[in-house]
Amino acid sequence: MTIPVESLCSSLRQTYPESIWKPGCLVIGQASNTPTWHTALLSDSLPSEPTMVITEQAEQRFLNAPEVLADFVFRSIHTNVLVGKELTHKFFGVPHTKSYYLGCSTGGRQGLKSVQDFPEDFDGIVAGAAAADHNHLQAWSASFFLITGPPDAPSFLTIDQWINVIHPDVLRQCDEIDGVKDGIIEVPDLCEYDPSGLVCREEGGQQEQNASCITAEQAKMVKEVYKPLFIFGKFAYPRFQFGAEGAMSPLLFGGQVSTIAADWFRFVTFSDPNFNVSTLNQSSWALIQKQDNFSISTWKANISTFKNRNGKLLTYHGQTDQLISPINSERYYSRVQKHMDLTLEEQDTFYRLFRISGMNHCAGGPGAWEVGQTLDGAADDVRLGSLSLGPEKNVLTAMVRWVEEGVAPDTILGTKFVNDDPRQGVQFSRRHCRFPLKTTYDGIGDPTEPESWSCQ
Repeated sequence: MTIPVESLCSSLRQTYPESIWKPGCLVIGQASNTPTWHTALLSDSLPSEPTMVITEQAEQRFLNAPEVLADFVFRSIHTNVLVGKELTHKFFGVPHTKSYYLGCSTGGRQGLKSVQDFPEDFDGIVAGAAAADHNHLQAWSASFFLITGPPDAPSFLTIDQWINVIHPDVLRQCDEIDGVKDGIIEVPDLCEYDPSGLVCREEGGQQEQNASCITAEQAKMVKEVYKPLFIFGKFAYPRFQFGAEGAMSPLLFGGQVSTIAADWFRFVTFSDPNFNVSTLNQSSWALIQKQDNFSISTWKANISTFKNRNGKLLTYHGQTDQLISPINSERYYSRVQKHMDLTLEEQDTFYRLFRISGMNHCAGGPGAWEVGQTLDGAADDVRLGSLSLGPEKNVLTAMVRWVEEGVAPDTILGTKFVNDDPRQGVQFSRRHCRFPLKTTYDGIGDPTEPESWSCQ
């Protein structure tokens, strides 16, 4: 359904009298000649007529702009919820009954923010690959430059080497731990990877020249990549995941500081567009955590208010996420359990985590990663009958059933399409278990069939 802009603005003005809110109706458009309506915002400074907003560069948005930063951290979602509920009531004449949230990455963090700080906003929240513990995540992302060095450093490996040399070696050592050789490490926690076997041999004082081997210095660097981040000797953020190097991103391993982390340090932490991010160090990591602008860390462990109002939280994380360590989602799950002194059974009543093997950051990858988390190509998928809206295969409808019928999901059935194209049919399916249970092969059946796997 599309609500006409003028009807929307009229409803806003009726709902929020100018004597109190001085509302303006803002139409947020895309980068096209024809603005399209997405949402409406209220502000003393907004114009009274529809206006198109042009996206600015990162430094223009965040540099010395605490109000914009507040919008990014929490206020944009919360304001949209409040206005959206009022609009629903005004337009349909009846109030909403339930509200749901679905987001991934920063969207996942914003979902957790709603759980922690605005527990009345949503009845059910699906948060994927959440960028929680945000400050340590930025430090971790930036720290890889200190480990790999620039492209001309002796220790540096190209993205091609990570994908075509390191990744096959990781699979050689760890792929069959789960009993199936399929290019998917079902439980990366069990992997103990050692790159020393890739070191080029020396003959007659000369090192072998071979594209399939690496130097001893590069092997040492690889080991460091797979270690957690410590700040002044204290654990700060978990390691890069084994198997994720198959989708290695130049964002983290391109021989420069991650542009996302670099922008945050320049425009938020130091408020200096000219700050030299190559000088970042452990003192920088400590400073960003100390600042914690508007509690962007999103790391509060007490979510009892959300629990007590019968809210439901479903989180998922791809186990080959190349941008955010999936171990961090396990950390937060365990952090909540410990702080609230819950048994696993008690936590299961309102909060469940699903580890999606072979899923990259939010989507894609070698595994059965399609779990209803993305609407990309959804129209074609529904038309072809390959995108299921059933709660067994879809995290959002699973959440709706949990909230409205009290049926909590024990597994999520993921789908891998041939060449990730639904038009080419299903390659295989796999049921992903709720944490801390492990998806386990029975050793007998066809590994492409979900019935051959169980939760143990």
